[in-house]
Amino acid sequence: MKTSIFRKSLLPFLAALLVLILIAGGALHRVDRWVQDALYQQRGVPSGEIVIIGIDGETLAELGPYGPGYRSFMAYALQELSADPENLPAVVAVDVLYEGESGTAADSQLAQAAAALDNVVTASMAEYGDLVTWEDGRAVSLNAAAVVNYVEPYDALKQASVQGHINAMYDRDGLESRDHHRN
Repeated sequence: MKTSIFRKSLLPFLAALLVLILIAGGALHRVDRWVQDALYQQRGVPSGEIVIIGIDGETLAELGPYGPGYRSFMAYALQELSADPENLPAVVAVDVLYEGESGTAADSQLAQAAAALDNVVTASMAEYGDLVTWEDGRAVSLNAAAVVNYVEPYDALKQASVQGHINAMYDRDGLESRDHHRN
């Protein structure tokens, strides 16, 4: 009786052990990413209720090099979006990091335009690097994907908006990762 129970449980145990070894060794990592990409990387056209405003190369050539003046352009765009109270956007996401003050009137223009809409999400960004933990003068661990700095918009814009992170993590296959750790 004991022999048959042992034989019946040996094969499932060995199969579970094999899967555990494959997972621990990272052998299924690439397969897991392929499955995630198939599930979450659906290509298609955004909903008709979503408006995406982009800046193309021709517009960049006309406006000139990126600089503080672009804050005025964004302020103008936000003011235009708020011009019709009957058709206000539910949310406006700005995928540009406005770090630090430029020292121009554009700073206050942009912050005021964001505050007037009261539904603007601005960019923030984590900077990653190595973080060594030391004990008694000796390095005991290394986190190669530690957040070493977090960059946010200048204060007036930060107060007038909500922040969302713009970090994009890419898998080895070049597709953007949907999880929150570095690859």
